[in-house]
Amino acid sequence: MSVVWKFLKAHWHAITVVIVIAFSVFWFHHQQTGFAATLSQLNVSHQAEIDKINSDKLLEEQQHAAEQKQLQDSLNEIQANYVAAQAQLQQRQSAEASQIVSKYSTDPNSLANLLASKFGFVVTN
Repeated sequence: MSVVWKFLKAHWHAITVVIVIAFSVFWFHHQQTGFAATLSQLNVSHQAEIDKINSDKLLEEQQHAAEQKQLQDSLNEIQANYVAAQAQLQQRQSAEASQIVSKYSTDPNSLANLLASKFGFVVTN
């Protein structure tokens, strides 16, 4: 026992250094493992967020395309209705003008005043 005690007494600083180094290595390895687990968890969470953002963006783009198509269809329908109404109005005005001309063909002043009031013409005497 005295040999062991003499050895410990003579080399206590080296033994302490070895113990501190071993403890430090163990502690740093433990910290590194914890950091790696935390980093891995953050990466998984981050990837899930990116996937959700990408899927939401894709859904938004699809909805936007559908809304644009619906808007274009509505505009086309409105344009077609406008053209049809314009043609119908032109035909009605033409028929009304023909009727007025045939009715008031003997009185040019009344005809001019009536046409001016109906269709926005300016009558100059």
